[in-house]
Amino acid sequence: MQKLKNSVLDRMIEEKLTSKEIDFLIYVSRYQDDSGKVSGIHYKELCETMHMSYQGFYDVKQSLQEKGFVAVEKSNRIDHDITILKNGYVDMNDITEGYVNTNHHIFYDEEFFGMKAGSKLLAMELLRMSYAGTGGEKGQFRIGTKRFYEKYTKMFSVTKRVMRTYLMELKRFFSIGIVDGMYYMRPKISVYKQPGQASENENYAAHNVNVICRRNKIKDPRKKDLKDVMDLVRQYKKEAARVKMNIFDLLKQAIEKSLQVLNDGSEVIKNRSLKPKLIHSILKRELAV
Repeated sequence: MQKLKNSVLDRMIEEKLTSKEIDFLIYVSRYQDDSGKVSGIHYKELCETMHMSYQGFYDVKQSLQEKGFVAVEKSNRIDHDITILKNGYVDMNDITEGYVNTNHHIFYDEEFFGMKAGSKLLAMELLRMSYAGTGGEKGQFRIGTKRFYEKYTKMFSVTKRVMRTYLMELKRFFSIGIVDGMYYMRPKISVYKQPGQASENENYAAHNVNVICRRNKIKDPRKKDLKDVMDLVRQYKKEAARVKMNIFDLLKQAIEKSLQVLNDGSEVIKNRSLKPKLIHSILKRELAV
């Protein structure tokens, strides 16, 4: 569920989150489940992806906790389980609320992450308004120039001059024009999903498979083995749901059992290899397929 709800974005703007706080929430949102929770956020992976220092990770995590944006659990010694608060889609009231899709290409673009915090938040706001078709057709945001500055200088607590600098930065991602005293703003094609870009489900599955491997100390598994295990997720997801089980819980159990088999049931696990065929066999047996 690669989304940040409108109410969460409203709070991000209201609280004037820093650039790194925004980056942190975007990264976590890539891998959350329907409740807004992500299992196994590893500081090193986040830091490498978001160009953040290790100390920066802990500082930002702490600040977002204090501001009430995230809850953090330490269920494993090597990583964190992080929930973006009030960002779940678990009941009918949640389903009716809009959101910003964080799987759009803009949220993987290095130029986006190099922008000012205000420019990032305004980009997210314009995406939201464009998706809603506010003031015009869907995919476009239309608003009077005077009304734009009245509304957004107040919302962002900045001057008109600063708001103009945000708009200048956003011309990389948005077509912005003025006709008869009206702003017309439309996301460029480069904002949206690019050919070959992983889907939301693929990102979620890849993250969870990597977490299971890391927590079981399976280091540097072959890409082909990871792909084969990902295929097992797709193959057995519906069957797992049929017996009211989470496919990743089943996969975790199957991988742990495969390590026991590889090590002849020994308490000391020396061989920590990812063996898709063995894992497949165990999964089939567990699901009685």
